[in-house]
Amino acid sequence: TFRLVESLEGAADATANGGNGDGQVGWNEVVPYVTAAVFHDSASTDTVQRPTFGPADLLKYVELPLTSSPNGAQ
Repeated sequence: TFRLVESLEGAADATANGGNGDGQVGWNEVVPYVTAAVFHDSASTDTVQRPTFGPADLLKYVELPLTSSPNGAQ
């Protein structure tokens, strides 16, 4: 949940995190950000987490803006 909220607050839109920096946080930015961040956070624990979103075969076609980035383009 923490990483999802963080992504919606603009972290997923930041170019340093793979976003496009356009000031809008889209589904296509949130999914890779959360997936990578959660995996990285859990990699040093006994239980590696791999969040999933679905249906996976349709995600590449989804361009859904979720919110604007409060930090603007980063």
